[in-house]
Amino acid sequence: MLGSPAASLRRAKAYRVGILKGDGNAINMEAAAAFIEAASEAPTRS
Repeated sequence: MLGSPAASLRRAKAYRVGILKGDGNAINMEAAAAFIEAASEAPTRS
């Protein structure tokens, strides 16, 4: 057995938070510029 469900949940939460923090720094200028350009050209809903 790997441990209690609460301990497993804590490990999963810590892993998820670590992944999200790391992914927050993954954007680069080219990707940001392409996203902003595509978003500004996208049709809007009325």
